[in-house]
This record gives sequence, C-alpha cells and structure tokens, in this order.
Amino acid sequence: MQLSLRDEHGLIFVLTKGGVPELSENYQRIPEMKEEIREFVVSKLSGFDVSDILGTEAICERLFVQMLEGGALDYQDRPIVGKYVKFDRGFYGNFRKTALDSNEIYNSFKEIGERFFEDAFDAIRDDPDLGSEPFNNDNGGGGDESTTSIPASDRLVTVSHNQSEELEKEIDKVLCEVEAFNSVDGEDGLREAVIGQLKAGRELIRAGWFKVYTLEVTLLSALRFLAERYEKEAVGALAAGLIAALIKHFGLS
Repeated sequence: MQLSLRDEHGLIFVLTKGGVPELSENYQRIPEMKEEIREFVVSKLSGFDVSDILGTEAICERLFVQMLEGGALDYQDRPIVGKYVKFDRGFYGNFRKTALDSNEIYNSFKEIGERFFEDAFDAIRDDPDLGSEPFNNDNGGGGDESTTSIPASDRLVTVSHNQSEELEKEIDKVLCEVEAFNSVDGEDGLREAVIGQLKAGRELIRAGWFKVYTLEVTLLSALRFLAERYEKEAVGALAAGLIAALIKHFGLS
C-alpha cells in the first residue's frame, strides 16, 4: 500500500512525536493488534483535527506492515490456530530509527523544526487536493543519485487492489497443488516449509507493500523451487506462470 504524500506526513508525525506505543506484548490476533495500532495513531493525530483530511486507515495499515517487516512486531503462524502478533517494545527504537532516518519528510522536520508538521497540516486543511499524489521518498532527495544508491533488494514495492486480487488467486492455485502432495521430494518437513513460504508471500501481497527481499525469501524462493523441481507437472507450470506475473508487475529479477 503506497500512501499519499499527505498521509505519509501523518505517518511520519506519529513515528516522530508519538513515543513508544502502548501495544500488547502478549500475542494477539492480527485484527486485534491492528485495532491497537489504530487507537495509537488516532490519539497522536487528534490534536491536529486532521481525521477528515488524512487517510487514517491507510496510515494504520502502513504502520502495521512497517512494524511487522521492521521487527517491532513478532509474527507467529501455527497449525489450526493460525496467525498471531505481539509488540516487541525492546526492538521498537531500532525500527523507528531505521524507518525515519531515510525518510525525506523526517529530514525536513529536522531541518525546519517543531512548526513543520503544524504548518503541513494547516496547508492540507486549506487545500483539500494538496498532497494527494503518491508519496515518493525521493521528493527533494537528490534525484537519480539517491535512487541508484538503494540496493535492489531493499526497494519498496506497492501493490494495487486489483494486482493483489489477481496475484492472490494465482498463489492459491499453487497452494492447492502443493497441499495435495503427501510430501515434497520425499523429505520430511519440506512440504510444510514450501507451504509456509507461499503463505508468507501471500500475506505480503495482501498487505500491499513490501521490500523486494522479503518476497524473494518467501514466495519467489518457493516458486522457483517448484518450477524447477516439477517442470513437467501442473504445479511447475503454475509456479512458472506466477513468477512471470511477478516479474511483469514489479520488475523483479
């Protein structure tokens, strides 16, 4: 999920001025944790009366994904009971620093000072169309030089709703084939590992925002194995087709 420029201002304000959130350090269902994050975000933005001009739900979803990928949320997926997450308070500071240090909005705040966010929100209230374009972290950040310095594996990829639906259907087809196997290559646990990688990749697609390397070590790794190992079978063809689709959509190698 790619935020608009104004919503990114809201997210960076929360990360900059929000302190350490009071989130559960016991395992919660994902919707429960998302609701805790929503309460945190809304409380931090409430003093600026911006609920009608910022996409609060989009900000919350983006923050959840960032915290999950950045290690501030611990994720568990267990048979029968499913998925849980809990807040890692000890790691939040590292996550926050990493998220802010490379962000152009945060760098602007550091240069301009405390009035930066108040002025930004005032400007957005005065002009409802201001900042509605997608946020690009290279805005004002040095043009092509800054983008070429980012390793390909660290590149951020966003997924539209239509892309997500299309890719999820193809992932589910591959999953159905693999789940029908008694084993993969006759190795204990390999079938479950491949299924876990496929499901983890599907969650990244559903989230709408991920770094390339996270998809590489989950979905793409499993698909490449299946396409090579089962080249002449249906699951191999499905895996190869999905790899081609991912390359087409996101320019992955």
